[in-house]
This record gives sequence, C-alpha cells and structure tokens, in this order.
Amino acid sequence: MIINITGTPDVDKELIDLVVSTLNKSKGPIIYKSLNPIRPEIMRITLKDIDSKENSWLIFNNLEEISNNFRILNTIDSDQFVVVLSNITLNFTEFSSPKKWFSHFSNHKNIFIRTYNLNELTNNKPHLAISHQVIENLFQFYSGYNSGDFRYTHSVEKGCCINAFCPNEFELEFKLRSGYICDDCIQEFIGNRLNLEIYEQITATLKNIAYSLNNSSITNLKTKPDRLVVDDVGNIKIGDKVLKLDAKHRTIYLFYVLFNDSAFEFKNLISYKDVFIRIYSSFKTNPDNEVISRFLGEEENRKKKQLLESNIDVNIKLAKDNLRKYRKTISDQLKLIVPESHLPFYEIRDCKGVDEYKKGDFYKIGLHSSFIEISETFMRHRNFR
Repeated sequence: MIINITGTPDVDKELIDLVVSTLNKSKGPIIYKSLNPIRPEIMRITLKDIDSKENSWLIFNNLEEISNNFRILNTIDSDQFVVVLSNITLNFTEFSSPKKWFSHFSNHKNIFIRTYNLNELTNNKPHLAISHQVIENLFQFYSGYNSGDFRYTHSVEKGCCINAFCPNEFELEFKLRSGYICDDCIQEFIGNRLNLEIYEQITATLKNIAYSLNNSSITNLKTKPDRLVVDDVGNIKIGDKVLKLDAKHRTIYLFYVLFNDSAFEFKNLISYKDVFIRIYSSFKTNPDNEVISRFLGEEENRKKKQLLESNIDVNIKLAKDNLRKYRKTISDQLKLIVPESHLPFYEIRDCKGVDEYKKGDFYKIGLHSSFIEISETFMRHRNFR
C-alpha cells in the first residue's frame, strides 16, 4: 500500500521528508513516499482566484481537484493515496460542523492535512501532529467510513481515541498524547476484515508519536493478541489459559474459529447444520442432534409453522436470538482469561458482510488466521481436511 505525501507550494520539502521519515519508522504493508510540493503553476491552473500569500480560503473541492491533477501529472495509480499538506486556511463550513479542520479524506483516496498552528501542541514538533493525522485518516478510511461522515466520532470525555471529536487544538493535543484506540473502533476496523498487519502498523505509529510527545512509554496501546490453539480433542487455549465452555457453547465458538475468515449472516447458519453437528459430536459420546436443531431454531420453527399452518420462515429470528444469548455466555468466559482490550479479537461480534457497506446481521471473530492454530488430528477426524 503506497501513501504519497506532497504539499501545496507553501509547504517545505523538509517538512514532508520529516513526516515520511516518522511514519516509515513503523514497518508493515503501508509504505510512505515523499514527493516534491505541488508546483505553483498547477495551483494557478486549478485555482485561478486563489492567492495563498493573502491567506485565501479553500474548500475541500479545491483540494480534491488539486489532488486529481497532481495524480495525472505524476501518473499515480488510483489504488494509491495522495496526501496533501497545506498551510492555506480551509473553509470547513460546508460540513455544518463547529469544529476547526485539522484533516480530511475523500472517498477517492485523497487526504488533506493542515500544517499551521501545530507548534504549541507538539513542543515545536509539528511533524508529529501531521503524522498522526495521516494515520487517523487511513484508520477511518479503512474502517469503512464515508468522507464527511462524523457518526464514527467520540467525545473526548469518553476517551482520547483516534476517532475522538476534537473541535479545537487543546483537545487535539490530548488525542495526540494518548496513543489510544478504543475497543469500539478496534471492533469496527477488525470487522471490516482488514489485514491485521495494517492495524499493528497503525498502533505502532501511534505509540511512537505518543512516546515522542510524552517522552515516556505508553501502556494503554493494544498489543498483538495471544495465539488461539485448538488441540486434538477440541479444547481451546488462548495463550496459556484454557477457555472453559460446555459442549454446546464450545461447538458454536469453534464454528467461528474454523471459519475465522468468513462473516456469516443469520439466515445462512442453517445451511451449516452438518458442520455444527460434526463439531458437537467431538464432545458427546451419544450426541443429541436436537441440541443443534434448537440452536438453529428448527424445532420452534416447525412448531410455529404447524400452529400457524403457514410457510412463514421464523428460524432466522430464532437463530439470531439464540446466538445473541450464547455469545454473551462465551463472552463472559473470555473475559475471565483475556484482557478487556483484546476482547475484540476473540469475541463473536457483528461486522460488515463481503458486499455490505452497512452493518447487517453478519458475525465473525476478529482474530486473524495467523494467530489461530488448529490440530490436524482434530480437523482430520471431523472431516474438515
């Protein structure tokens, strides 16, 4: 993933280089590239009436047009980001928001970040605030948020999360120094089914920035999750601790572990009845398959159909209600062995489906497959191999 960073003519190349150097300290799939500032003639072509020396106001559409022209002249692919730093005042009133603007992204992978009035917040290290704004916008973009949508923001009183709504420089400083992502935002990011390495690189950058501003270590950042291991007989360990679940709840949890890369809609669970039964039979000598049928809502569905003498399919709602109840029990057991900050990785949580832009009735665990180890014996004996 390439992030190209440039600036309007008023931005020094040295500042761009310093921002890129700061961001590239954290290694991962995101690569930051320093490009020369946009040439004045490109600005003049795009903005015939703008004179930055007079501190004229830009609107976001101006910056979008500048970025698109810059892409064409520099043959930058549409799958790469363009970050434009600017010292020109930006008009934020088009979003009907009381906040000052610090940065903004568009749905076309263009990011705009202001460079003025940041020295006091950062002990004369404005590149740290700018670097934070870069990863903040990347985090929001890859969480699936649309440009100009403020529904994902939090109040600062709730916590200095990366998505904290900061209407002024004072509250922004708190966020810069916190290096924190709240559980809800982690869930949203992980629920969008992104590469865990992207998340790790973003959090590592947050830690570096906060460390530089505070000159001390940050302990409230999320670290790598512990490995989840399933042994030969289906016992589950997270790190060195055993997850204690009865046969029914372990069956449900193992289903989501086995298919950790997939998100399942409630109405599709019934089609995996055979898989649930195969898992359940691992823990019962004489398994009662009706346990699985009841979980999937089949038994109540049959009764209601007979009672109503109709073809109304009610098992979707029943499965949804059942899963919600069982998820809570599983979550309660996870809380006994997993730090609260890591729960979004292990819990069965709602997420976005493959082709969905909005949340629906899709559920999965957030743990990436690279942190899951399932015994070959268990897989082979249950005909999963």
